[in-house]
Amino acid sequence: MKTKAKFVVLMVLIVILNNHYTHAQWNFNGDAVGSVTSIGPTTNYDFPFITNNTEKLRIKTTGEVGIGTTTPSSWLHVENTSEDEMFRTNGATGSLWRMLTGGTARFNIFHSINGTDHNIQMESTLVELRLATTTSQPMLFYTNNVERIRIPVVVL
Repeated sequence: MKTKAKFVVLMVLIVILNNHYTHAQWNFNGDAVGSVTSIGPTTNYDFPFITNNTEKLRIKTTGEVGIGTTTPSSWLHVENTSEDEMFRTNGATGSLWRMLTGGTARFNIFHSINGTDHNIQMESTLVELRLATTTSQPMLFYTNNVERIRIPVVVL
């Protein structure tokens, strides 16, 4: 009987150790780890992230990261076919930077201070390239931290 009990205890320990060390997995509510660990493929396959069964982000085996694309073609490739905000960063003092794209030829950068937008807009058509602001402030151009050109606001 003693031998049978020892055998059962040994088998239970083998199962526990086998599950713990050879089938390690990440827990949904976090893991306490004692050293650097990794997640992702250990073979030559891309690493996609999905939500609602749709891919949202991909890390290619070559290191390129794609958001909104399954085929990133640069180190960070963000693809968005609508006129949505592409990037946002909020500062601690009410400062906000946003980047938007619109249509096929518009690129907007907004700097908002306490809710007031200061917009820089680049727009390209078949006949012109337009650089514009949407506020009543002059447009200034600097090189080497010295103002070189000032385009004043003209009210017609």
